[in-house]
Amino acid sequence: MVQTNAIVQSLDSAVGTNRLWVGVMVAVLAGAILIGGIERIARVSQVLMPAMALLFLGSAGVVLWLCRARLPDALALIVKSALTPSAGLGGVGGWTAMRYGFARGVFTNEAGMGSTAIAHANADTEQPGEQGMWGIFEVFFATLVVCTATALVILCAGIYDPATAGVDTDVGVKLAATSFGHYLGPAGEWIVEVSVVLFAFSSVLGWSYYGQTALEWLCEGRMIRPIWLCLFLSACVMGSVVPAELVWQLVDLCSGLMALPNLAALLFLSPQVLKSMREYLSLRGERL
Repeated sequence: MVQTNAIVQSLDSAVGTNRLWVGVMVAVLAGAILIGGIERIARVSQVLMPAMALLFLGSAGVVLWLCRARLPDALALIVKSALTPSAGLGGVGGWTAMRYGFARGVFTNEAGMGSTAIAHANADTEQPGEQGMWGIFEVFFATLVVCTATALVILCAGIYDPATAGVDTDVGVKLAATSFGHYLGPAGEWIVEVSVVLFAFSSVLGWSYYGQTALEWLCEGRMIRPIWLCLFLSACVMGSVVPAELVWQLVDLCSGLMALPNLAALLFLSPQVLKSMREYLSLRGERL
């Protein structure tokens, strides 16, 4: 639901759309791909994700080059703001800051949720440790590269106002689009909106497969697939008309419900993880 809501928000900001029809369109396109199974999902994702990354990071690189004189001040502001006593007290005692920090961090990289492990399990590799390293790289790239580049563009644009920016996701997207547009004009705003649409749609495909795989394991069969697809695609349509605040509350709740049992399982499986990593590193002539 949240991915469809993000697509609606982006298209509505860019061109103005009928929310319901956007949801129906997303459901139809997703259904045509999901029927083909993991092979078709993988082929489409292999096109969407690199295109999004090149478009967004390439544009961010251009913006950061244009405003390179402001980069030292932007980096100094990040470090200074993070290390002030008020920031520490806000992170420890501020429930809203903690909630949004954890929730949006998990939504960005899915670390600790156990969802991406389903995709990694389908990888063609003989070493689980190697695939685990790719999982670590994904978290690094999504958080430290993409998010940092976005933050630097916003700070360098000089239009960030903590009093009005808040923590609302829609405001965050508009803030990023306005910041890119400050340097690249209307094309910069379009780049952000298109990137959000590509990211959200690829997430729709991935999460459908995650849910289907989990239900097939629980029900011990594939008869659940048609029912799951109907329910999932219906949720895509609902996500286009349900208020964004309610959607994000559901996402935060479900993310927590996923992360808690997964983190507990990781503690029990940590010996197996260490064993796999030692085997992988030994093949590379390294030690853990």
